Amino acid sequence: MQYIKKETVTDVFNSILDDDDDELKDTLNEVNLGNTFSEEEISKISIISADYMEEVDRIKEEVKDETPVSRKWKLFGEKLKDIESGGVSLESGGVS
Repeated sequence: MQYIKKETVTDVFNSILDDDDDELKDTLNEVNLGNTFSEEEISKISIISADYMEEVDRIKEEVKDETPVSRKWKLFGEKLKDIESGGVSLESGGVS
């Protein structure tokens, strides 16, 4: 298994969030993962990742005024867990 340094993984993730398939492809090529995903998969990864980050931003906004801070982050974690456990669907390019 090839080790990928932290900056490179961050670059890949940022490319995904930019919803720019060409930039994502270039970044994947730079880390020798260019042939890992099909065009359709790259498009889906971009859409789902952008939707996920929009949902994270929505949750942050929802809990921003919670106090104490420990309660805010506990609530944030619970809401995020709902997404990650399938309680909220990010499939087909939109939060549903």
